[in-house]
Amino acid sequence: MSSQDRAPCPYCGEMIVPGAYKCRFCNSWLIEGGKDAVDKAMWADQEKKKCEDLLKEGSWDDCYDHVSKIVNKAPSVQWAQEILSKLKNQKIKELLDSAQKCKDSNPDKAKELALEILVIDDGNKWAKDYLKEISLKEREGKKRMYKKNAAKEFSNKRYSHAIALCKQALSEGVGEGWTKRMLMDVGESMKASCDYSGISAITSFSNSWFAGMNNGEVIAFNIEAESIVEAGVLKFHKKKIVSLASDKDFLFAVSSDGFVSKWDKKLKLVSNWELKGTPISISLKGERLLIGTLEGFIFIVDNSSLLKVFEGENGLSSVCFGDKGIYFVDLFGTLSILSDKKKKNGLKSSKKIKDLSFSAISSGNSVFSTADGYIYFEKEKWKGVSLQGSVLSICNLGKNCLVSGHFGLKVIGGNDHELGSRSTLLLASDGKDFLSYKGDNSLELWSAVRWVD
Repeated sequence: MSSQDRAPCPYCGEMIVPGAYKCRFCNSWLIEGGKDAVDKAMWADQEKKKCEDLLKEGSWDDCYDHVSKIVNKAPSVQWAQEILSKLKNQKIKELLDSAQKCKDSNPDKAKELALEILVIDDGNKWAKDYLKEISLKEREGKKRMYKKNAAKEFSNKRYSHAIALCKQALSEGVGEGWTKRMLMDVGESMKASCDYSGISAITSFSNSWFAGMNNGEVIAFNIEAESIVEAGVLKFHKKKIVSLASDKDFLFAVSSDGFVSKWDKKLKLVSNWELKGTPISISLKGERLLIGTLEGFIFIVDNSSLLKVFEGENGLSSVCFGDKGIYFVDLFGTLSILSDKKKKNGLKSSKKIKDLSFSAISSGNSVFSTADGYIYFEKEKWKGVSLQGSVLSICNLGKNCLVSGHFGLKVIGGNDHELGSRSTLLLASDGKDFLSYKGDNSLELWSAVRWVD
């Protein structure tokens, strides 16, 4: 190299090679950063050479990994950034071409390729949109699968399986409205509710629900959406409605005012009778209405006539029609049945069946509950079942029996189950749903299908 190709050292003035890192005369570093900068520059030159060799060999993965390490270690190395960008664009184009070709024939493969694209470019719009589309399709597929299987289990009356599928669908985010409806239908969640104070009796009649009130009124309710809405008021009685009963044609109410009322489907008063006593319970079988009074009288309304069929000595706590006749419990807890034979005064005689020890609180279809928390079933030969608390209301559902009290609400019989621990005062069923009245004045409608069979 001629002297004309050299340049003076800025520190000692000696002529040195242009671009030299260090003056060989005074040992001064000629680039900013000194030795560290020189070492970095030399390292970068070596790495660039290695990258170029890898590119020539066509090894995309090795070159990409190598350049990525260089960029991570030294982000300011411009040539490495340029090579990395070029490699990314090249790879993304290849992946996009492959994904486009197989997205219809092999969506799982296309999904895998889209995920690879996002590893390289986490903001790639096509990959994000495609994965979102796939996710929606998978979600819809899962939803259809769960919905179909849950409906099948429900139709086969395997309600616990249907509930499990609904809850699994909810946990996977594919439940939505159909699980809510299914859980309502299977009796796992409430169908409708409202707050209403002063209720003393409830029943179903003519596709509606009715509640007797402490002031003597009878309120009709409709179900709208998920609410129980007042639909009308029946006025006749002057005091508390003690009990309600109904068949397909008529609604009966008895009140502590001593009167019995009979209403038709148009909610018009058809008949009324004065008992001259204090009614405590009623029971309906066919067209015959059975009424018991605190004073110990049992009446039957038959063919629009009020007939006294029994007069006891100890007063009554409950009466009901049973499979073998008319059952009643006196105030001392004696369970008896009326015989078919009549006494000289025209009234029927009674026969003692069992000493229940305590007076009955509620009854229905040959089932009695007593103040000490026992329930006695005729089909179990009046064997007592203890619920550790007074049963305030009973509702028969086929093989099962709904019972309520301050302990809450339970199913006993073929499928024992606890439905809630909130105090429950009253129950009524229309064969497919049941209505409960809680201690906090709330009316709640639930499906009974799960417990009917």
